[in-house]
Amino acid sequence: MGCLSGTDTHDHDWRHVEPAVERLLESRADTELWLIGLVRPSAALERFGPRVRRIPFQEWRNLPGLLRDLDVNLAPLQPESRFNDAKSAIKWLEAALSATPTVASPSEPFREVIRHGENGMLAGTEDEWTSALQLLVDDGEMRSRLGRRAQRDALLGWSPHLQAARYLKILEHGPERRRPARAPDRAPWVAVAHDEPPLPVVLEPYADASPSPAHPPSPGWRHVAGWQLLGARARTASRSLARKGWRSLAHEGPKTTIRRTLTAARRGLRVLDDRRRWWAAVRRTRRPPDR
Repeated sequence: MGCLSGTDTHDHDWRHVEPAVERLLESRADTELWLIGLVRPSAALERFGPRVRRIPFQEWRNLPGLLRDLDVNLAPLQPESRFNDAKSAIKWLEAALSATPTVASPSEPFREVIRHGENGMLAGTEDEWTSALQLLVDDGEMRSRLGRRAQRDALLGWSPHLQAARYLKILEHGPERRRPARAPDRAPWVAVAHDEPPLPVVLEPYADASPSPAHPPSPGWRHVAGWQLLGARARTASRSLARKGWRSLAHEGPKTTIRRTLTAARRGLRVLDDRRRWWAAVRRTRRPPDR
């Protein structure tokens, strides 16, 4: 039997199971204990000599081979610890992939994956640890059955492609739980739109950009007509922007409307500045050369 430790924080966990392991070593002379990693046993185990093997910290690639060499994997945890209840069942999972049965403390993660007597053993007290270890040491067929069932459960329930789907679900739904739905800002009043009064003429007619056949064009008529057409288009655009502004104010609130208005104003100023620079360049090219 063996206990693997990846950090030096498991000494308290080991002390919880060491008395049961000591009793088993006394009663079963053919058993060995492998302590792999950084766990430090007490001086009580020194009397068993070479039957207690200390194996230094190993690279993770060596762990499957070490776990296959074990008959029983030990996963003790200090009871009634919120810290231990927040851990995972990785010690059971690693041993299960090597078809090695595990005896573990009944912390919440181990209770979620281990069915006692089917794919592993759970032990809380010293007597429960002693009973579970004696049963597995004496019954090789039971060790093999629990190991095979643990391996099957690990592959069917905790393989990488299944875990990837669980992580993806957490990532997709996490932002929804973190940021509750927020109603859009709305104005406290209801917008009312009135049509133009039914007059026989439009209030702001478009300027006629073309000269009348009855009146011959005067010098510079194209320049004047162009400015009239530009003014008419500007008035039409301003009315359209006003309607959009009222709709935005009614449905999205003042903050969004002001932000969009400022963005549109900055964009318009950039366009006017570009046009001013373009006309300045045109005038420079048309300027007669100096004599």
